[in-house]
Amino acid sequence: PDACPDPTRRYPGNGPIDLSFCSYPMYDLAVAPHLLGAVVNPLIGEIGQRFLGAVPRLWKLFTHWDLPGSKFLASGTSIGHYHRDLNDIGMLWVYIYLTDVDADSGPHGVVPGSHDRARVASWLKEAKERGASADYGDRGFDVDDLFDGYGYQVRVELKEAMFADREQVVTGPAGTTFMSNGFTYHRIC
Repeated sequence: PDACPDPTRRYPGNGPIDLSFCSYPMYDLAVAPHLLGAVVNPLIGEIGQRFLGAVPRLWKLFTHWDLPGSKFLASGTSIGHYHRDLNDIGMLWVYIYLTDVDADSGPHGVVPGSHDRARVASWLKEAKERGASADYGDRGFDVDDLFDGYGYQVRVELKEAMFADREQVVTGPAGTTFMSNGFTYHRIC
């Protein structure tokens, strides 16, 4: 229940589906054979240190499955929309697929470079030039709006116009491992 908004344990086929995700308790993960060993792999630590510029620390073990729709996200949004995570100023997520993940089973999609203001500003300009609407209530929309919060407040159509052709989708068999900075725009496809 650690990662669910209420204390109900949720396992596949058990529990309501009005959440964006659910996970096993962290204790179960810490005692799972080989999982902790895979996460603290020296190569992952070395890559993390180069990326972060400091010795990385394991912040949380987290396994989850993503569920469609959620009463816990802003109206009209979902984890299937491009967003960013704001857990920490320096973060590196290590993903290990525990089941086979193909294009139809909710792979991770990430937009490389979407952490860079100058690059995102040029993508915004291109999207506007192609006719994408950047309406933002009663004021103008600028690149800073894409870096304000999680990004759910930005029109889905605008993010699609800016990111869809730049997205990298990660699929693979169980055991596929990759890393990503949660600050880059990403989604569950």
